[in-house]
Amino acid sequence: MLARTTLVPNNPVLTDAAYDLLFRAARLLGFQLTSNHEYPDKISPPPSVTDGAFANFVRCLSGAFHSLGGTLYQAEKYGSAIRFLRRGCPLGAIALRLHRSCDSRTPGDAQGQQKVGSKETEGWGQLRDQLSRRWELLGVSCSKIGDRQVSQNLNSLFVTVPEPFVSHRGPTKLSLNVLARMSFHVPS
Repeated sequence: MLARTTLVPNNPVLTDAAYDLLFRAARLLGFQLTSNHEYPDKISPPPSVTDGAFANFVRCLSGAFHSLGGTLYQAEKYGSAIRFLRRGCPLGAIALRLHRSCDSRTPGDAQGQQKVGSKETEGWGQLRDQLSRRWELLGVSCSKIGDRQVSQNLNSLFVTVPEPFVSHRGPTKLSLNVLARMSFHVPS
Protein backbone atom coordinates (compact mmCIF):
# COMPACT_ATOMS: atom_id res chain seq x y z
CA MET A 1 0.00 0.00 0.00
CA LEU A 2 2.84 2.39 0.86
CA ALA A 3 4.57 1.73 -2.45
CA ARG A 4 1.35 2.26 -4.41
CA THR A 5 0.58 5.56 -2.72
CA THR A 6 4.19 6.71 -3.05
CA LEU A 7 4.48 6.03 -6.78
CA VAL A 8 4.16 9.02 -9.09
CA PRO A 9 5.11 7.88 -12.62
CA ASN A 10 6.44 11.29 -13.69
CA ASN A 11 8.59 11.69 -10.58
CA PRO A 12 11.70 9.44 -10.63
CA VAL A 13 12.47 10.16 -6.97
CA LEU A 14 9.07 8.86 -5.86
CA THR A 15 9.32 5.94 -8.30
CA ASP A 16 12.62 5.00 -6.66
CA ALA A 17 11.05 5.38 -3.21
CA ALA A 18 8.18 3.05 -4.19
CA TYR A 19 10.67 0.49 -5.53
CA ASP A 20 12.72 0.72 -2.34
CA LEU A 21 9.63 0.01 -0.23
CA LEU A 22 8.90 -3.16 -2.21
CA PHE A 23 12.59 -4.09 -2.09
CA ARG A 24 12.50 -3.81 1.70
CA ALA A 25 9.35 -5.93 1.83
CA ALA A 26 11.15 -8.62 -0.19
CA ARG A 27 14.06 -8.54 2.25
CA LEU A 28 11.64 -8.90 5.17
CA LEU A 29 10.39 -12.09 3.53
CA GLY A 30 13.98 -13.34 3.28
CA PHE A 31 14.68 -12.66 -0.38
CA GLN A 32 18.19 -11.49 -1.11
CA LEU A 33 17.53 -9.56 -4.29
CA THR A 34 20.51 -9.40 -6.61
CA SER A 35 21.22 -7.19 -9.56
CA ASN A 36 20.65 -10.06 -11.99
CA HIS A 37 17.04 -10.51 -10.76
CA GLU A 38 17.50 -14.18 -9.90
CA TYR A 39 16.31 -15.86 -6.74
CA PRO A 40 17.74 -18.91 -5.02
CA ASP A 41 16.18 -22.29 -5.71
CA LYS A 42 15.62 -23.02 -2.01
CA ILE A 43 13.31 -20.50 -0.41
CA SER A 44 11.81 -21.03 3.01
CA PRO A 45 9.54 -18.93 5.19
CA PRO A 46 10.70 -17.16 8.33
CA PRO A 47 10.20 -19.34 11.44
CA SER A 48 7.07 -17.52 12.60
CA VAL A 49 5.20 -17.85 9.27
CA THR A 50 3.43 -20.92 7.90
CA ASP A 51 4.28 -22.17 4.42
CA GLY A 52 0.84 -21.21 3.10
CA ALA A 53 0.99 -17.70 4.54
CA PHE A 54 4.51 -17.25 3.17
CA ALA A 55 3.40 -18.29 -0.30
CA ASN A 56 0.54 -15.80 -0.06
CA PHE A 57 2.92 -13.01 1.04
CA VAL A 58 5.14 -13.74 -1.96
CA ARG A 59 2.07 -13.69 -4.23
CA CYS A 60 1.04 -10.30 -2.85
CA LEU A 61 4.56 -8.92 -3.24
CA SER A 62 4.67 -10.17 -6.82
CA GLY A 63 1.32 -8.51 -7.47
CA ALA A 64 2.56 -5.24 -6.01
CA PHE A 65 5.65 -5.24 -8.25
CA HIS A 66 3.49 -6.09 -11.26
CA SER A 67 0.80 -3.53 -10.44
CA LEU A 68 3.28 -0.69 -10.13
CA GLY A 69 5.10 -1.88 -13.24
CA GLY A 70 1.78 -1.82 -15.10
CA THR A 71 1.07 1.69 -13.85
CA LEU A 72 4.45 2.83 -15.15
CA TYR A 73 3.86 1.04 -18.45
CA GLN A 74 0.52 2.83 -18.88
CA ALA A 75 2.33 6.13 -18.22
CA GLU A 76 4.84 5.17 -20.96
CA LYS A 77 7.70 4.98 -18.44
CA TYR A 78 8.92 1.70 -19.90
CA GLY A 79 12.41 1.72 -18.37
CA SER A 80 10.98 2.19 -14.89
CA ALA A 81 8.29 -0.41 -15.56
CA ILE A 82 10.96 -2.96 -16.47
CA ARG A 83 12.64 -2.46 -13.10
CA PHE A 84 9.43 -3.47 -11.29
CA LEU A 85 8.39 -6.22 -13.72
CA ARG A 86 11.79 -7.94 -13.57
CA ARG A 87 11.18 -8.47 -9.87
CA GLY A 88 7.49 -9.29 -10.02
CA CYS A 89 7.54 -11.92 -12.77
CA PRO A 90 9.93 -14.39 -11.11
CA LEU A 91 8.34 -13.73 -7.70
CA GLY A 92 4.98 -14.74 -9.16
CA ALA A 93 6.47 -17.99 -10.43
CA ILE A 94 8.05 -18.64 -7.05
CA ALA A 95 4.75 -17.94 -5.28
CA LEU A 96 2.99 -20.47 -7.49
CA ARG A 97 5.71 -23.04 -6.85
CA LEU A 98 5.42 -22.47 -3.09
CA HIS A 99 1.61 -22.66 -3.24
CA ARG A 100 1.73 -25.86 -5.25
CA SER A 101 4.18 -27.29 -2.74
CA CYS A 102 1.79 -26.45 0.13
CA ASP A 103 -1.14 -28.03 -1.74
CA SER A 104 0.78 -31.23 -2.44
CA ARG A 105 1.66 -31.66 1.25
CA THR A 106 -1.93 -31.24 2.46
CA PRO A 107 -4.23 -32.52 -0.29
CA GLY A 108 -7.09 -33.65 1.95
CA ASP A 109 -6.96 -30.94 4.59
CA ALA A 110 -10.58 -29.77 4.60
CA GLN A 111 -10.04 -27.37 7.50
CA GLY A 112 -7.12 -25.70 5.73
CA GLN A 113 -9.17 -25.28 2.59
CA GLN A 114 -12.03 -23.75 4.56
CA LYS A 115 -9.64 -21.20 6.04
CA VAL A 116 -8.61 -20.07 2.59
CA GLY A 117 -11.14 -17.43 1.58
CA SER A 118 -12.63 -17.14 -1.85
CA LYS A 119 -10.73 -13.87 -2.37
CA GLU A 120 -7.41 -15.61 -1.76
CA THR A 121 -8.41 -18.53 -3.99
CA GLU A 122 -9.35 -16.01 -6.68
CA GLY A 123 -5.95 -14.34 -6.25
CA TRP A 124 -4.12 -17.62 -6.85
CA GLY A 125 -6.22 -18.33 -9.91
CA GLN A 126 -5.59 -14.86 -11.25
CA LEU A 127 -1.83 -15.20 -10.77
CA ARG A 128 -1.81 -18.61 -12.45
CA ASP A 129 -3.87 -17.33 -15.38
CA GLN A 130 -1.98 -14.07 -15.84
CA LEU A 131 1.64 -14.99 -15.19
CA SER A 132 2.41 -15.46 -18.87
CA ARG A 133 0.86 -12.04 -19.58
CA ARG A 134 3.11 -10.52 -16.94
CA TRP A 135 6.17 -11.93 -18.70
CA GLU A 136 4.74 -10.68 -21.98
CA LEU A 137 4.38 -7.16 -20.53
CA LEU A 138 8.01 -7.32 -19.46
CA GLY A 139 9.01 -8.33 -22.98
CA VAL A 140 6.90 -5.60 -24.57
CA SER A 141 8.38 -3.00 -22.20
CA CYS A 142 11.89 -4.09 -23.13
CA SER A 143 10.96 -3.98 -26.80
CA LYS A 144 9.56 -0.45 -26.42
CA ILE A 145 12.88 0.89 -25.14
CA GLY A 146 14.77 -0.97 -27.86
CA ASP A 147 16.49 -3.43 -25.52
CA ARG A 148 17.74 -6.02 -27.99
CA GLN A 149 19.55 -7.88 -25.21
CA VAL A 150 16.21 -8.72 -23.64
CA SER A 151 16.09 -12.30 -24.92
CA GLN A 152 19.25 -13.14 -22.98
CA ASN A 153 17.92 -11.45 -19.84
CA LEU A 154 14.53 -13.14 -20.07
CA ASN A 155 16.10 -16.53 -20.72
CA SER A 156 17.96 -16.26 -17.41
CA LEU A 157 14.75 -15.20 -15.66
CA PHE A 158 12.76 -18.10 -17.13
CA VAL A 159 14.99 -20.52 -15.22
CA THR A 160 12.81 -19.92 -12.13
CA VAL A 161 9.50 -20.26 -13.97
CA PRO A 162 7.85 -23.68 -14.02
CA GLU A 163 6.90 -24.61 -17.59
CA PRO A 164 3.14 -24.96 -17.03
CA PHE A 165 2.92 -21.37 -15.85
CA VAL A 166 4.79 -19.91 -18.81
CA SER A 167 2.61 -21.60 -21.37
CA HIS A 168 -0.65 -21.65 -19.39
CA ARG A 169 -2.39 -20.04 -22.31
CA GLY A 170 -1.55 -20.19 -25.99
CA PRO A 171 0.66 -17.56 -27.55
CA THR A 172 -1.06 -14.44 -28.81
CA LYS A 173 -0.24 -12.51 -31.95
CA LEU A 174 1.34 -9.85 -29.74
CA SER A 175 3.47 -12.32 -27.79
CA LEU A 176 4.68 -13.99 -30.99
CA ASN A 177 5.57 -10.57 -32.41
CA VAL A 178 7.49 -9.65 -29.24
CA LEU A 179 9.30 -12.99 -29.16
CA ALA A 180 10.21 -12.61 -32.82
CA ARG A 181 11.66 -9.17 -32.17
CA MET A 182 13.59 -10.37 -29.13
CA SER A 183 14.91 -13.58 -30.64
CA PHE A 184 15.67 -12.48 -34.16
CA HIS A 185 16.53 -8.83 -33.51
CA VAL A 186 14.03 -7.65 -36.11
CA PRO A 187 14.04 -3.85 -36.22
CA SER A 188 10.68 -2.28 -35.36
